Amino acid sequence: MDVPRSPWRAAAAVSMVSALPRGLGRTRLTPVLLPVVYRAVIVTAVLAGLAGIVLAAVTAWWLGLLAVLVAPPLVLGTIVLARIGAELTLAVLTVTDHVAELAAGLPRLESTMDDVASDMPPLGFLRRNR
Repeated sequence: MDVPRSPWRAAAAVSMVSALPRGLGRTRLTPVLLPVVYRAVIVTAVLAGLAGIVLAAVTAWWLGLLAVLVAPPLVLGTIVLARIGAELTLAVLTVTDHVAELAAGLPRLESTMDDVASDMPPLGFLRRNR
């Protein structure tokens, strides 16, 4: 039995699909979402650093000065670690794709090598039984 969908559900589905990048259904989700996650980490780290500086400055002036010295390297370190993680993820996915392409081509390579080997004349010095 086919349950009719309400117009609100159909509109919500269309709006969700149009919000996603083009070609999302044909690609993996990780490479598409990785830049979004990376930008979210950058914004979150910067906002957390600024909030920490403001909170420390409101508490005590010397604590605010210490936060101004400590927060930027922590924020930068967080951004660097997020970038390294994103690059490693993309590298692993790229290697996986290349290995899959190579594996798909191996049966053709094997059949080609068998054809070439069957066309070669026997070489006397390669015989085992002399």
